[in-house]
Amino acid sequence: MRRRSTAGFTLVEILVVLTLLGIMMGLGVPSFRNFIGSQRAKAASYELVTTLLLARSEAIKRNADVTITPSTANTWTSGWSVASASTTIQAQDEFTNITVTTSPTTLASVTFKGTGRPTASAKWEIASATTTRCVKLDSAGFASTSTGTCS
Repeated sequence: MRRRSTAGFTLVEILVVLTLLGIMMGLGVPSFRNFIGSQRAKAASYELVTTLLLARSEAIKRNADVTITPSTANTWTSGWSVASASTTIQAQDEFTNITVTTSPTTLASVTFKGTGRPTASAKWEIASATTTRCVKLDSAGFASTSTGTCS
């Protein structure tokens, strides 16, 4: 009688493992995409809030106007820069796979006076395919972020 070799896997075992792996990947990929989308929106909103706080702080420190301007006119998705007079303080790169809408819709820039107060309040809605976040700048110069659309 011949002994059967016990080394390795049979074709049936390999097919079962590949089938289970395919099923698990099919279930995990969509939820991972949702996670990535929500993290992109969250990261962009936190970057904007941090930039607003930096601009306010620099305006108070310099006792001069500090302006945040989008890299492309009225398109905040393309990034922005913070400047005082002709000195650039910070530049933010473009965000991918998100959209940014503003209120007012023609928000060309945000300027903080030397007192730390902005020239106007503003709202930004930052949305990915799965998540929307709202960034609000009040008339006192304080920025906040929340989940969902701006009201």
